[in-house]
Amino acid sequence: MLQSGELSFDECPVIYLHNLYLVTSYLYYEMNISMISDSLYDKLCGYIHDHLEEFMVMCWHKQTLDAELLRAGTGSSLDYPQAIIEIAGRLQG
Repeated sequence: MLQSGELSFDECPVIYLHNLYLVTSYLYYEMNISMISDSLYDKLCGYIHDHLEEFMVMCWHKQTLDAELLRAGTGSSLDYPQAIIEIAGRLQG
């Protein structure tokens, strides 16, 4: 639903958006797989950046919420949690 733009980020739980950011970042930067469009990824990073305070309160892996990376629209140098690596591996097949 996010791919087609039918759902706004405001309608999604913070944890879902954070996990989406982490999984799509890992797939793209570590496995060379694009799961969502670059435009949508940039919007996701921007949304998280603009709501960073809320994400810092709600999310467990605070070390993955880097304001500079989010502002730049990237997750290229994140230290991915093991759970995210496992989820990405399952999605990759």
